[in-house]
Amino acid sequence: MMREGFGGLDVQKTTWFVEENGSELEKYRLNYLLGKVRDDEVPLRCLRGLQNDEGGFPYDNEKGKLSCVGNTSANLSARA
Repeated sequence: MMREGFGGLDVQKTTWFVEENGSELEKYRLNYLLGKVRDDEVPLRCLRGLQNDEGGFPYDNEKGKLSCVGNTSANLSARA
């Protein structure tokens, strides 16, 4: 049985996939979208761990890459 929502997407399969394969932040986002209980400290913890020493955030949000103005702005605006 397919539980449809979000424009015909199979939400049950999507939820299972993210719960099995997603990062801590991706699971948080899923819970946020579905209106489920979540730990609002998760995004801050993830951003703190990702931020480069000079204060920027890496390209493609991949730890170890050089900082990128676009990602830094996006991450900052997400917390505003």
